[in-house]
Amino acid sequence: MLTNIADDPKTSLPSRDREGAVPREWAIAGDNFHADESDFYDVSSPDGRTTNFLIGEVSAAGVRATALVNMIKSMVRSADREAAAFELNRMLYEQDRYAAMFWSQFDPETRLLHFINAGHLPPLLFKANRRPMLRLEHAGPGLGVFPNATYRQGAVTLDPGDILVIYSDGIVEASDHSDESFGEDRLITVVELSRNKSVEEIRNRILSSVQAFASDTAPATDRTLLVIRYAPISYNAVTRLSQHYRNNDSTRPSHLGHF
Repeated sequence: MLTNIADDPKTSLPSRDREGAVPREWAIAGDNFHADESDFYDVSSPDGRTTNFLIGEVSAAGVRATALVNMIKSMVRSADREAAAFELNRMLYEQDRYAAMFWSQFDPETRLLHFINAGHLPPLLFKANRRPMLRLEHAGPGLGVFPNATYRQGAVTLDPGDILVIYSDGIVEASDHSDESFGEDRLITVVELSRNKSVEEIRNRILSSVQAFASDTAPATDRTLLVIRYAPISYNAVTRLSQHYRNNDSTRPSHLGHF
């Protein structure tokens, strides 16, 4: 069954109307299908300006998993992401625990998404205007594997209309009756064919494609997914205008050209 993310401390999309809510420049859709209760994700804006995106997997389940995830969430709020990752790695190593995690923060002034990838699958960044897709592959080892592992953050510029797809291994490793995996290529194809849709529709198409491929068999591991579109107010206004004139082509002012 699908987890009610509003009631699950390991998966959260914040309200638009409370303190710490995500700025309105984002369109976000997430989902988590629990099989072994090891995946988690979180979206937050601790200062109302920057936005944090977090997804990961821990080597625990139930109450232990929740405790580990709460510890991770509290530590990744640190301004020094590389130092926090080093300390978190040391703590997990000492507890004989493991976590894979993609952790990022967006700064609206620079439009840079700073990120650390600790043993997680690389998120896929679908650039606006059909520019080449990017994999956020600037990665370090999983947390808790090596006692003195170090982590270096990467950065990428986000443009209005860009779509970021962050997902767990349960999405691409879903298998059919012949034990073939859904794979990254199929995931990319679904997003490419749906990129003009809402983030909710893109999410739903990914999940239904995975489920159909796996012949409706129950997943062996968690399937966790975040679909995120960077959509500042100016982009939303142009998009609505473009859609209006597509539907009413004869009323398009000549100076607007074609979107």
